[in-house]
Amino acid sequence: MSDNISASTINELFVQKLNSPEGLQKVAQEGSAFIRNKLREVSFARKVIQPEYVTKADLQRSVNHDGLVKIVDIEPDSKAMTLNFRGAPTTNYLQGDRYEIPFFMISSED
Repeated sequence: MSDNISASTINELFVQKLNSPEGLQKVAQEGSAFIRNKLREVSFARKVIQPEYVTKADLQRSVNHDGLVKIVDIEPDSKAMTLNFRGAPTTNYLQGDRYEIPFFMISSED
């Protein structure tokens, strides 16, 4: 759409779409996609745990596979275990002074 279309014109076009079954379905699809994307982008988890950004300079090659990893010191007297994507632990407790965190690409069709 052109930059010189007024907000009232856009609102009228939106209301016209809502008055037809095809338009209502299209608005519902687009609205659902918009909401899903917003929920993914503006996650509540960021309010609980602030993301820690990692740059290429923070990474090194793994000795166990061909990917990149970040080596993080384990806090003294702490316990941890790895979790799969379903949140179920593997019950392998991590021991040592440092832990290797692998980085890899996860992608959807979008």
